[in-house]
Amino acid sequence: MAKNVLQGRIEDSLQALAFWVGYQNQQYRHHSLPEGAIVAELTRLISGKTGPDFKIECEVLYSKLATENTWDKKALADIVISETDANWRDTLALLEIKKAKRAASLVENDLIKIAHYKKISPKTRTYLVVVSQGNRPEDWVDANGKSRKGTHTISLASKEINQVKYRVVRVLKAAASFESKGSAHYCCLLEVL
Repeated sequence: MAKNVLQGRIEDSLQALAFWVGYQNQQYRHHSLPEGAIVAELTRLISGKTGPDFKIECEVLYSKLATENTWDKKALADIVISETDANWRDTLALLEIKKAKRAASLVENDLIKIAHYKKISPKTRTYLVVVSQGNRPEDWVDANGKSRKGTHTISLASKEINQVKYRVVRVLKAAASFESKGSAHYCCLLEVL
């Protein structure tokens, strides 16, 4: 399966995830979804879209994916996708999941972690999925509910990586009406370049 087809299936899964987040919000209105529940549901949705030709696993050690991992030996990738007959070194896609309400530094840390991996495995598609429950994540979604286009850059004071570049690939949402963009449920797909 071509990588752009895989990305399309990930995007389809994110649309379903946005509706699932909305459903969960209706069921448990006064509770925020745990990140682990979001990872589990997205894994299930992607698995349903890709079928048996792919190996999809949660919480895979980065050191299993890349022996050159020098940044954090205990770091875990939220979701890893590879072909079933491939080893982890031939990963097709890696996804980290973050809730939009988390501190900006945690989102940035995941982008940096992904950039370290991307440097070692440049052929792997690397994504950060930002999930927002009931509000618009303004860093990646404009007032019209659309993705903020262009390349975004985070500058770092690191010897290994001095900047992280990413783009907003797609923004998917579930809303009660076309007018309720501010209180919709969003799934933002960011690709680390």
